[in-house]
Amino acid sequence: MAQLFSNNFKSTLTSAITSVQTTLELNSTSGLPTLTNAQDFFLLTLYTPLNVEESNHEVVKVTAVNGNLLTVERAYEGTAHAFAVGTPIELRGTAK
Repeated sequence: MAQLFSNNFKSTLTSAITSVQTTLELNSTSGLPTLTNAQDFFLLTLYTPLNVEESNHEVVKVTAVNGNLLTVERAYEGTAHAFAVGTPIELRGTAK
């Protein structure tokens, strides 16, 4: 099992998600790491932008990418949230 990384990936959700959904559709997946082995994964952070601040951060573990559709494990480092269309999602360093 290997955690994969990439520089400066950022996209947005194309549809709203509930706090239990395990698939996310993004505007673009260009720049994401390629999951070549079944055990490979990478982490992405969703958040709600509030002016210049952020809230409701959620780290998800991405286990599969099919076009712009991601399969994820929710609440990987904390609490799961519902997110609206256009929510930013980024590949960031995390504590875990």
